[in-house]
Amino acid sequence: MKSEQRRLAAQKAFDRLRRAGLPTEEDPRFLLWIEQWIAGEIEMQEVRERYLGFPREQASELKRRALSRGAK
Repeated sequence: MKSEQRRLAAQKAFDRLRRAGLPTEEDPRFLLWIEQWIAGEIEMQEVRERYLGFPREQASELKRRALSRGAK
């Protein structure tokens, strides 16, 4: 798939979410991965795997912050 086709596919997906009243992911990391997919640098499976790691990363970050506040 060419980058123009990928960009159009991504735009259509985001537009469908907005029309349905659903939130879109705005995390800069996710948006960077989408741009990398559009450029053909990574496959959508890689975007998916990285995105599924978000909850683990967020939980780790919250735990780290809680621990650092407790140490003060």
